[in-house]
Amino acid sequence: MRPIQIYLDSSDFSDVVNVNKKSKDYSNTIRYLIEKRDLGLIQIRFSEAHVVEASPKSQDAINFALDRLKTINLICGNNSLIHPIDLIEFEVSSSNTLDLKKDYMRIFRNDGSWLPALFDLSEIVPDVEDSVRKDVEKMGREAKRKYLKDGKPTALWYGEMRAANSASGNIVANNLPLTLEAVRIVKKYFMGESSRNDAVRALHNSVNNLEVFGKWYEKDWESAFAISSNLRFLGKEFEAALSSARQEFDLFKKQQNEIGINNKTLLEMSHRAFQEVLAESSNKLANSMALQIGSTPKPMNDPWKATPGLTCSVTLAMHIARRSVATKMPRRPMASDFPDCYHAIYLPYVDVFRADSFIAGMLEECKLPFSTLIADNFLQLPEKIEKLLKERYGQ
Repeated sequence: MRPIQIYLDSSDFSDVVNVNKKSKDYSNTIRYLIEKRDLGLIQIRFSEAHVVEASPKSQDAINFALDRLKTINLICGNNSLIHPIDLIEFEVSSSNTLDLKKDYMRIFRNDGSWLPALFDLSEIVPDVEDSVRKDVEKMGREAKRKYLKDGKPTALWYGEMRAANSASGNIVANNLPLTLEAVRIVKKYFMGESSRNDAVRALHNSVNNLEVFGKWYEKDWESAFAISSNLRFLGKEFEAALSSARQEFDLFKKQQNEIGINNKTLLEMSHRAFQEVLAESSNKLANSMALQIGSTPKPMNDPWKATPGLTCSVTLAMHIARRSVATKMPRRPMASDFPDCYHAIYLPYVDVFRADSFIAGMLEECKLPFSTLIADNFLQLPEKIEKLLKERYGQ
């Protein structure tokens, strides 16, 4: 039986870093999680969203961000989840209704990988042998004898090209967050002293090391910040869109009040409209995304089963939007609302999902058809986990 899968809120990692400022209960909860993890009873998984939210917003905050990234590494190890883009692609392109009891294996990663599949490290390391073969094929017979033996570059070729290839190795080393060992292996590959598989493996292990990734901010702030700033940018756009929609709705209410329609009637009308839009939102989005990636849209009799992660994320976003725009006492939208919806794409695939009290309340409103337990407080985790352990193992 697989371990209980835990998905923490990004704020939890910050709290662990600052546990000395918290109550003793926090230390006890952390100790509990580590003990259960080490016994193999639970696995705590992280996603790209955790990495991005742990990353620094400014150069002054790099050291604090490093502590958060180290904490993710310490608590989760290599237990990661595929990138949200890859998860959405998997859901919308799957030919049948998903089986969460079986398909979760496609979502879980045990190598620490958190970048999208499009970020193919093997493409960064060109196949030197193939390149040489193609170049030499264009030369004469004498060049082939000098530079190729059994289809592979000769020592003479490597000797002549060593300087150029060393420069190529430096380019790779300077543009990626790499350990010193990875830099050494990559440079050796470009000089003909290491295999391409070794170079790609070294890149993979290094890029997925969150501590190494964190130090990249010190080395190349602009490149590193570009990777982690997009989610925050979308969060601000979502916040601005909801704020604008709220102003427009307030103006609409005022205009309707002037012609005799009261706020209660308007809110009832908006709620009915919300339900109608909600019913079709995930279907339309899933079909649109399927077409974009070249897949045939699949039947959506039940979007909760067909595209569980996407439907959960979209439904949460819609409920947050309604709560922030068209309710009697609207709640002020926040830049963190979009990242919270982004995290929710994983909820159907894990056993315990951490969220703050507001998001937990919104998820309850969504009436999710999943068995996932939602903890609206970090200190609730032991209780939730014990409940599942008792159900599964009778302990």
